[in-house]
Amino acid sequence: MKNLIERYIKLFGDTASMPEEKEMKRMVLLKEREIYIKTRLNKSILICTGSLMNGLDDFDIVKWSGHSELKYGEENKIWNTTTDIDLLQNCPYINCIETEGEDIVNYSDSYFKFFVYSEDLNKVKTFIKDQIKKLITQ
Repeated sequence: MKNLIERYIKLFGDTASMPEEKEMKRMVLLKEREIYIKTRLNKSILICTGSLMNGLDDFDIVKWSGHSELKYGEENKIWNTTTDIDLLQNCPYINCIETEGEDIVNYSDSYFKFFVYSEDLNKVKTFIKDQIKKLITQ
């Protein structure tokens, strides 16, 4: 019990309204699990890289999002409206790092790295898949 109280105080700091042992144990376990997920499991994941001039590097955004294979007309409708880089940049769950390349005549380019936190990975895939569906039905 002493160890449980110490863990509770460390996590919550409040000793004035400590719950009964059973509730305290439940609260401590939930808080420790939350901390574990935030510190260990919620890591930044590199989704893909690319550049404005060359697009994404060996990355099929449609397939990755879980969307079914596109028909020729659907592909034209989507890629005449937007780019795969725009789809990723417009996703609120993605972190994008953009760097400018060397300033070479006729070859200035911007390079991208797209990251997502592990807990948001499914949200990103769903968001991209939904955006593709919207573009097809427009």
